[in-house]
Amino acid sequence: MSEPMTPAVPTLAQMTVKVLVPCLPHIFAADTNPVFHDPTLNSQMLPDISQTQLQAGQLLWQELWPDISRDYETVTAVQKVARTPNSPVWKSVFEQGLITILSRNETLAQDLAEKLRAL
Repeated sequence: MSEPMTPAVPTLAQMTVKVLVPCLPHIFAADTNPVFHDPTLNSQMLPDISQTQLQAGQLLWQELWPDISRDYETVTAVQKVARTPNSPVWKSVFEQGLITILSRNETLAQDLAEKLRAL
């Protein structure tokens, strides 16, 4: 049996945003990295997500962070979307940044596709 095909990069970015965005406020509230830790995000401000969703988001975040950290615009978009997860503008900017990152790194795109398939 052949291996499943990796989705097109724009589709992969869209799937990633859908899983990761609701988790980002939780990740930033708990993160010890001074770039992302946001003590202003308190439990009343965090979106309601399950522990399974959070674990999935953390898994994707760990996979993506090294590449995101090298792209200033995507870092900015991630910071903004963590604070305003319902903003279509910042979600779109984040998605476009992921498209750029995944287009440059085929191995990352394949690894991310595998992780998303397993969710």
